[in-house]
Amino acid sequence: MSKKIELWEGYEVEVNEQLLDDFNFAQDLAIAQKNNDLPEFVSMIFAIVGGEKTYKAVEKHITEEKGYFSQESMLEIIGKIGEVLPKAGNRAQRRSWQTTK
Repeated sequence: MSKKIELWEGYEVEVNEQLLDDFNFAQDLAIAQKNNDLPEFVSMIFAIVGGEKTYKAVEKHITEEKGYFSQESMLEIIGKIGEVLPKAGNRAQRRSWQTTK
């Protein structure tokens, strides 16, 4: 069974769970976030839920609802997608696999 999330009432998208489990994707997403590369980050977030097709649907929905492409509304939707991302532990837990010298 595939996981779905509702981006707004009546609009569900399928989550690409394989992408969520892809270590290289997770690294690239973290780098985009760390570097404040908003276009890359947004592109990668939407790749999780259908890519360009979903992005265009979100843009159309927000523009119809608000009269313009609202950043606040976009961030709400990105937040909903972000909820499906695996939760990273704290810094110490992430480094616990490294051996001490």
